[in-house]
Amino acid sequence: MALEGTLKDFALPDIFQLIGLQKKTGMLLLNDKDDEVTIAFKDGELVSAESRKRRLEERLGTRLVKSGLITEGQLHDALEKQKQTLQRLGVILTGEQLVRKEDLKRALEIQMTQVVYRVFRWEDAYYRFDQDAAIDYDRENVVPMPAEGLLMEGMRILDEWPIVEKVVRSTQAVYEKVPVSLPIEVEREEIESDDDDFDFDLGSAAPKPDVKPHEAIKLSAQEGAVYKWIDGQRTVEDLMYAARLSDFDTSKAIYDLVNRDLIREQQAKGARSSATQSISIGSAEASPVLVYALLLVVLGLAGVGAFFFEKNPLNTTPLGLMRDDLARQHEAAIASRLDHVTLALEAYRLASPDQLYPVDLDELVDLGYLRDEDVQNPWGVHFDYSRLEGGQSFRLQAVDEENQELPDLERTGGEAEAPATGF
Repeated sequence: MALEGTLKDFALPDIFQLIGLQKKTGMLLLNDKDDEVTIAFKDGELVSAESRKRRLEERLGTRLVKSGLITEGQLHDALEKQKQTLQRLGVILTGEQLVRKEDLKRALEIQMTQVVYRVFRWEDAYYRFDQDAAIDYDRENVVPMPAEGLLMEGMRILDEWPIVEKVVRSTQAVYEKVPVSLPIEVEREEIESDDDDFDFDLGSAAPKPDVKPHEAIKLSAQEGAVYKWIDGQRTVEDLMYAARLSDFDTSKAIYDLVNRDLIREQQAKGARSSATQSISIGSAEASPVLVYALLLVVLGLAGVGAFFFEKNPLNTTPLGLMRDDLARQHEAAIASRLDHVTLALEAYRLASPDQLYPVDLDELVDLGYLRDEDVQNPWGVHFDYSRLEGGQSFRLQAVDEENQELPDLERTGGEAEAPATGF
């Protein structure tokens, strides 16, 4: 039976239900205007889920690094070995005893389910179920998940996400703990290992042995896993990796903790210290008018100083030479940023399954490899990035405000020419 059409005609929950009930084996392909997802089933159970435009944070190696299970150096070495041996990354990491099988299985589970649950939120897409497709997955480390269970969990997430997002509005939000007078107790029945890797040591908030159950604040295992890492500095995304939970489970735990007045979103720091808002002088705060006046005085003194500096016969360094030196400093700073962007490009390629460079620099910014200021120079210089040979090489050139290429400020990389960064 051919299974093909659009999600408007045949909803994704119905597709999952059909695959689960009939114990189907095959590949479900879904396409919308922005992404392409392939979900593999074996006997009605999920064994693989891949997204063509999957965020880098969801890739296995990056997840393991951000979860603190391996280092960036270990990931780099494993990826190099993967290119030589064509083994799966998980097989290499567990074979060299860098990651425990239990931790790898959990990371793979989160990686797959996040792809699936994100597709549940698609309103329309083209789908096709191919029963003749070859199913290849990591049989050693992937635990197959029944389609019916994924369907039930997906529908729950679909119902709760809009509510959770009203409180947890951004993955970059930062939360801090609210002082409480009672100790904290965390449920532990979901912990399968006797190891101390998931030790919920909440410091001063830990319950005392003689405290009665009704005198403590009880947290679920997921709430406790998130609460443990909340320190007023980590973002929601950081908490997701630290707690080793999915994006939804992390957001849901934060939502529950906020509603219980155990944590609160931290306001942006530095608002009172900003010179454009107020300046504290003694015990009083200066108004923006006073701030503006003070800035004028400072700038005026700087201009007068520059005038007398240039005219002062006792000064042995001409101002023109200082300007030349400043220009050289600017050029060195631009070169340093070019090297930084080149490193990010190489890191992206190493972590990419297809070993290709990104389409544009914005992708590196979106994925957290670079910041906006890394690709926009304060002196009006920007970087012209070209992806060459189908993504196998690149050219990076510094360009001024008039779109003129700056000499000696170029970087290249890829198969045609070894990158300048030493990768």
